[in-house]
Amino acid sequence: MRNIGNKKKKGRALTFALLCAALSAGGAWGCGGTEGAPAETAVTEDAAAAAESSEAVGTELTLEEKAASFRFEALQKIQEAGDWVYFAYQTPDNHYRIYRQTLTGGDRTLLFDGGYTPIADFAIDGRNLYINLEYGNGLWMVDGETLESRELLEAGRMYQSLNVRDGILFLEAPNDEGTFYDRYFYPILEDGSLGDPYVEEGVFPVAPYGEEEMAWTLQTADFAVGTRIGSEDGVAYYVTWAGEGRTDRQETPICEGFLDVLSYDETSLYVSSLQEPEAETPVTGEYVIGRFDRRTVQYEELLRIPCRVGLGRIYQNGPYSAAVLEEKVYSLYPAEDGMSDYLAVFERGEEGEPTLLGEAVSRDGLGDLGEVKVGGKNVFCPVCGHRDWYWDQELTLTGTFPGDGAINEALGQIYADWAARAQEYVETSASWDGGCIHESSAVSISSEAAMEAVYDQGRYLNLVRQVYEYGGGAHGNSARESYLFDRQTGARLTLADVLGNSEEEVKTAVADAFCNPPYYNEDEIWKERWQIVYDAAGLDMDFCLSEDGVTFYFGQYEVASYAEGFPAVNIPYRQLDLKIDLSGQ
Repeated sequence: MRNIGNKKKKGRALTFALLCAALSAGGAWGCGGTEGAPAETAVTEDAAAAAESSEAVGTELTLEEKAASFRFEALQKIQEAGDWVYFAYQTPDNHYRIYRQTLTGGDRTLLFDGGYTPIADFAIDGRNLYINLEYGNGLWMVDGETLESRELLEAGRMYQSLNVRDGILFLEAPNDEGTFYDRYFYPILEDGSLGDPYVEEGVFPVAPYGEEEMAWTLQTADFAVGTRIGSEDGVAYYVTWAGEGRTDRQETPICEGFLDVLSYDETSLYVSSLQEPEAETPVTGEYVIGRFDRRTVQYEELLRIPCRVGLGRIYQNGPYSAAVLEEKVYSLYPAEDGMSDYLAVFERGEEGEPTLLGEAVSRDGLGDLGEVKVGGKNVFCPVCGHRDWYWDQELTLTGTFPGDGAINEALGQIYADWAARAQEYVETSASWDGGCIHESSAVSISSEAAMEAVYDQGRYLNLVRQVYEYGGGAHGNSARESYLFDRQTGARLTLADVLGNSEEEVKTAVADAFCNPPYYNEDEIWKERWQIVYDAAGLDMDFCLSEDGVTFYFGQYEVASYAEGFPAVNIPYRQLDLKIDLSGQ
């Protein structure tokens, strides 16, 4: 055991709008936070005795003594504290966020945006929030009053089991050799930052990824949870060891369609799973919350929630996370329109509709424009029965403007053309030398489209449709289609209808905006791309309107690499020659 110095944090240009979370409350279902939960830390009897002695005489405990009596609890991605509920959430474009709202549903606030990095754990100490990002992306603190954030532990170490209690921040991480987990006890300083930690080394062995073909979701000193790599049924296993060197290994199946461990304590393991749809309609499926008894190794379902499943990166309606708190289950629940979610609370074993907390978290930008429905279907492979799919989010305007009827006809043709092409894409991609791709890979072929309104200022409506397709390769491909409509006439407008600028003026303005900081970015490589951007730009390029300007964008691979996505730049209206009246812009 040793004390080590805390590494200096590196300043990172990450734009996070962050705030707070809370410790989960224990309850009758045995979730993390019950008073009887044992300390998960491996401490010596001498340290424990020292802690007891220090408390008896009223002296201040040392960091080692506090570590000896530290009580670990497994936190959840939905947590409750006083009148507040905090929950982690995944947006359609794969941004991971934390929201906060009151139990009565008011004051919903976006507190944290982790970008594309999932949130592993979060916990609160007084006014401050501590966030552990997955994949070794560091530990962050957010001041609950100022909402300012800073990095406390730099990226690079795969932390887990974040806990905050009695002025101590607790983490576990594999050692430098990747053979054992070490435990870190950081003192929380007055300003919320961390002091030098007390470290317990080699507490329990690391089970490497791929050991006996297992992918581990959770590892603790007493047990682990994992799935078999490449398994299509997604069975999760509860794994324990006995004897020296973990040689006597016991595996017990928990459930099929496993998604995640929600929380655990000394008696119970709460997990989520997904039941795939069996019909052609792509909106069926169930998110299942269950409890696995660690003593009897028996599994029971607690709740099933309807959800859209397997809709890839564009749209995943339904629970991203859930929590078992006291006599209730908290989860994200799809609203009737299928386009938004509620934070919902369910009573255990109660049938019927849940008690809904708060307003919907918008899953699209369509607002009150009209009726939104889901088109497409599941396509079951004729060779092996594996489920592939295509899906579309379809908007029909309400008819408020004279041109809405013509616009609806145009949109209807877009949906029909896409559905025919998408079904052909899915069926063709699944075929594989007389067999099917699923015989050699557990992938699902998909084609998905979602719509949002990026500009809605009365007469002019700009819809953007994002399409994502996966055909079984190293990665999928995306496309972005912009539709600017005049709701008075029903006409679709081109860039030449919007701007009075010449072709040469547009090409030069776009190239300058992309390649001359600070318009786009300060990456030196863009200065070398001026001619490439100039050649690709023009009055026939992709564009959409925003509140303050015209956004010009390129598709994947058009002027940059796949990883750079859809390069875009916004040029203010005041710098352009507008041919249409965008009053107030």
